[in-house]
Amino acid sequence: MILSRIFLVSFIMLTLVSSSEASEKSRHQTHKPTVKAKHAPVKTNTVPKTLSDEDLTDKLLFSAPSVYPPAGQSNVKRILRWKAVLSEKDIQYDMDILTYKGNNAMGLKTSYQNLIAGWERLVKSGHLKMIYNKCRAKSVPFEIVFLALAESSWNASALSSSGAGGYWQFMPDTAKSYGLIDTLRGHDHRNDPELSTEAAMALLTDNFNMTYSWDRSFGLKGKKPTNSERWLWAFWIYNSSPKSVSHYYRQSRGNPSVFYKYVENVENANYVHKIFGIREVLRDYVKQARKYPHKKYENTPYGNYIQKWYALTVCQRRDLLSEVNNQLQKSKKAAKKPDALSIRIKRETDYVSALCKAIR
Repeated sequence: MILSRIFLVSFIMLTLVSSSEASEKSRHQTHKPTVKAKHAPVKTNTVPKTLSDEDLTDKLLFSAPSVYPPAGQSNVKRILRWKAVLSEKDIQYDMDILTYKGNNAMGLKTSYQNLIAGWERLVKSGHLKMIYNKCRAKSVPFEIVFLALAESSWNASALSSSGAGGYWQFMPDTAKSYGLIDTLRGHDHRNDPELSTEAAMALLTDNFNMTYSWDRSFGLKGKKPTNSERWLWAFWIYNSSPKSVSHYYRQSRGNPSVFYKYVENVENANYVHKIFGIREVLRDYVKQARKYPHKKYENTPYGNYIQKWYALTVCQRRDLLSEVNNQLQKSKKAAKKPDALSIRIKRETDYVSALCKAIR
C-alpha cells in the first residue's frame, strides 16, 4: 500500500507539464556534442524506405525492438504500473490530475486521451515516417518515438514552466548547443518537427557515446552494457543530466536493471519505465482500433465517437457515450449476454462519468 502511494504521487508529478522546476532545470544540461560518433549502429533489416503507416506501426509496436526494457520483475511491475495509469485503469490517478490546480496544459482530458492524441498526430502528419527515416539514416533506435510522446505527447506548442519547449522539450541552453535556437536571428526551431528531431537524435547519440567514456573513467571491468542497455542510459540522461546519471551508472556498474535502486529522484527513476509503458498502451490501442475499425461503424454513434473521443473533454465523452450505449442496447436486445464491445463501452462510460462528476 505504501509503495503504491509512492508510485501514485511520483507518476502524477512526472505526467504534469508543471512538474517541479528543480527537476526541470536539471534536464538537458548544456554539454558540447561529440565530434566523432563511437556508438555501435542499431541493427536494422534491409527494408524499403517508404513504408505504409500500418507497416511502420507494426514495426514499432509488434516487431522485435532495437531497445529492450530493463530486465527483472521489479522493472516489469513499474512498466505495468505506467500502463495502468496511462490507459484509464486507475481512476484516482486521473482524478488527481484533472482536479490539480496547476493542470493547464492537459485540459479536462485523461492522460490516455493526451497520449492517443499525440500518437494520432504523429501518424496523420507523416511525422512517424519522418522519424523512422531519420532513425535509419542516423542509426538511432525507432523507440525514440515513445520518448517523444513521454516528453510532449508530440505537441509542438508544449512548454514547461521552466522553459523546456517543443516536440522534444529542449531547454533553451541545450537547444542553442544543438542549433535549434539562434538568438541573434531570433529563431527558435524547437517546434520544427524535422530540425528538433535531428537535434534530439544528436543529443541521444552523444548520451549513448558518453557511456563508453564512463566505462573507462570508472574502471568498469567484466561484462559491459549491451548496445540496447546503453540506449536506456541515453534515455535516462535525456530526462536528467550527464552529471547525475553518471553517479548512478557508477553505482550500478552500468547495469540499467538496478538503476532505480540508486537514484534519489523518483521522476528520473521511473522515466524509462514510462517509455515502455507507453509502448504497451499503444499496442493495446492499435489492436482495439483494428478490431473495431471506423469503417465498420460508419454513420453510427460509435463510429462518430471513435473518430474524435481523444479530442473531447471527459464530460463530452460521457454525453457521446450515452448515445453509443443506447444504440448498442437496442441492437443487442435479443442477445442473452452483452458482447465484448458493449462491456468495454459500459466500463468507459462509468469511468468518464465519475471523472466528470469529480471536476464539477
